[in-house]
Formats: sequence, structure tokens, C-alpha cells
Amino acid sequence: MKKFVIDASALIGIMEGNESSIYLYGQLMRGKIELVAPEFLLDEFANVMKVGKKALVGEVIGIINRLKKSGIRFIKIGTEEIEDVIKESF
Repeated sequence: MKKFVIDASALIGIMEGNESSIYLYGQLMRGKIELVAPEFLLDEFANVMKVGKKALVGEVIGIINRLKKSGIRFIKIGTEEIEDVIKESF
């Protein structure tokens, strides 16, 4: 199965209904691809929602909880694991 490593902009795109992000998420839901993201992106996403989108804390927590259940595989990653994640995406 093809794997894609996504970033915070893809997470925001999924939540905002961006066409290409929704397409990727649809492929994930149909079992055609795997979406992988570093676990720290949840923190980055929360910060973008707080600062850039002026979201309320309850709203951000709710979205984070939905993302954690979304089928996207969030992985702990440090500098030593980056090479493995890159290899997985090829």
C-alpha cells in the first residue's frame, strides 16, 4: 500500500474541506493509501488553530480528538527515526 507523509497544511486542508486534502483522505478511507504524520503535528495543528484561526480551546480539543481517530497514523518521531519515515514514504 502506498504511504504518504503529511504535514500540518494537509491536516488543516482536511478539516477545511480542501479538495486535494479531501481526495487524499477519501483514498485513506477506501483503504487505497496510508497517511502517516509525526505525532508533533497535532501540537503544531493546535497552535495554528489557536493563533491563526482564533479557535477556542474546546473546539481545538474536539478537532484533535477527531484527527486521532481519523485513520491517519500518527507516529512518535525523533531525529533518529526520520530516515525510516522517509524510506516508508517511497
